[in-house]
Amino acid sequence: MNRTTLDNILPKQNKGRKAKVQLSVTSNSVHEATKLYEFLKLALVDVNNWIEFQPGINLYPRLMNRTGVHLRRMAQSGDLIKIILPRWQSPGRLVDWREIVNIEERLTDNTEIFFISIVPALNPEMDLPEASHFLKPESSVTFFVIRDQEKLQLEVHTRNEGLNSPLPGLKTKLQTIMMSVFIAGGFYEAQWSRLMKSILKYGMLHIRNARQ
Repeated sequence: MNRTTLDNILPKQNKGRKAKVQLSVTSNSVHEATKLYEFLKLALVDVNNWIEFQPGINLYPRLMNRTGVHLRRMAQSGDLIKIILPRWQSPGRLVDWREIVNIEERLTDNTEIFFISIVPALNPEMDLPEASHFLKPESSVTFFVIRDQEKLQLEVHTRNEGLNSPLPGLKTKLQTIMMSVFIAGGFYEAQWSRLMKSILKYGMLHIRNARQ
């Protein structure tokens, strides 16, 4: 596969750190690879069920529309993702918001490429528009599912352009310090990596059971 294709899809980054996770698997046949590819695509757009991929992710995502209403369907471009952060289980626990800016599939040089890109979003549940996310708006996450004949590849690219300062939605200095450590320590990068690994694991199990 031509890496230039992925580089052209990924959002440009001006500063901050990058993270990339790449997983590869070779199926027994093109037919099996195609079935696994379709499973992985559906798993990624079924945001409400990301939490089912355990013991993978440790956050609680819900698919929402732009007015903050919970959606019970597959994700589409323009939808929001409300993320309940796991370490803030008090009445004032914190949430993060992301927007799905692109869901697309391409055929390039006989290679199927499916990808989803998300970026920080405004909180639609507040009376006044306010960024509730903790990363700068230019940050992004892009998930890829790639199939070339019987070979499959999953990738997640994180573009962290830095933390908002002061971090919005935090009431105390201690919360700010803890959240800074929480995110700067790579929490989200680890979560996206675990999500991809769990989806791939479940997908391979699904294909194996289908053969029996």
